[in-house]
Amino acid sequence: MAISNRAAIIAHLQKALKKLYKPITPVVGNRNVLENLLFACCLEDSPHELAEECFATIQELYFDWNELRVTTVRELCEIFQKMPSPMQTATSLKGALQSIFESQYSFDLEQLKKQNLGKAVAILETFKGVTPFMLAYVTQHSLGGHAIPLGQSELQVMHIVGVIDDAEFAASSVPGLDRAISKTQGVEFASLLHQLASELVASPFSTTVRTKLLEIAPDCKIRLPKRSDAKKPSSDDKAAAAPPKRKTTGKPSTADKKASPTVAAKGRSDEAAAKSKAKTSAQSAAKKEKDVAKKPPLKKTTSPKSPEKKDSGKKDVSKKIAKTSSKKPTGKKSTSKQLARRKPR
Repeated sequence: MAISNRAAIIAHLQKALKKLYKPITPVVGNRNVLENLLFACCLEDSPHELAEECFATIQELYFDWNELRVTTVRELCEIFQKMPSPMQTATSLKGALQSIFESQYSFDLEQLKKQNLGKAVAILETFKGVTPFMLAYVTQHSLGGHAIPLGQSELQVMHIVGVIDDAEFAASSVPGLDRAISKTQGVEFASLLHQLASELVASPFSTTVRTKLLEIAPDCKIRLPKRSDAKKPSSDDKAAAAPPKRKTTGKPSTADKKASPTVAAKGRSDEAAAKSKAKTSAQSAAKKEKDVAKKPPLKKTTSPKSPEKKDSGKKDVSKKIAKTSSKKPTGKKSTSKQLARRKPR
């Protein structure tokens, strides 16, 4: 893009922003370098009123900056929950405090005002968690330099209205902005641009925001944010996602059979599975029959004698007793006769 064309677009943007918004004068006199740095962290991509509210809450809840430094990111996210990206804000704030404390074991940055602007900016760049927006804000409000704070939302506005192209938006740079906007107009232009950018972040698909952007640049409809709706896969997408078909000439090869089995092959496999199941069931039944045959037969239980036999037995015994009783007792036989009568074994 030509420099003259870019400068003209920036001048047109400045005039349009003046008609839409009124500049907000920040509280600079009562804040030191560190406070402006931390406030810039709260202000990035957020409305000015919300940033002031969150910064005041931090100062009320915590005794000093060291207590805020040792606070967890989760606790800070609860304070920044109304912001567009609370996790990013909390991480940046805690990282900046930790880096400043580790570099000089204090939170005093007032000595940067006495140094050269380039050296002071270089020192601030070494601190972790300090973003380009925070660096430009401190340069503008504390160090007396000329810099326009540009966060991701401001860069998006510049890209939509046509100040920067896709490559410059990806590189997060706006060439010629410091020359197109003078130092005396820098604070006012930054405030106006930030108001539009914060509205865009809060509601990117709002008709009010889109109307304002179309008033500034009528040809920006193509670059407006679009909704990421889940598209239904078309026939071309389905064809691209499907695996390529193999050419079949005559009988299919073994590789084709393995890769894509036909319906007939599936039917054969089902029949084979059914046959194997029937075979296994028949084998198990035969095995059970063999096991039953191998078992020894059960012993026959003798039935109890009939009462008739028992009675007959009793009668025989009584007869024997009667015979023995009818015999007359004789005298005692000698032992020699008893031995002679014994049968030989």
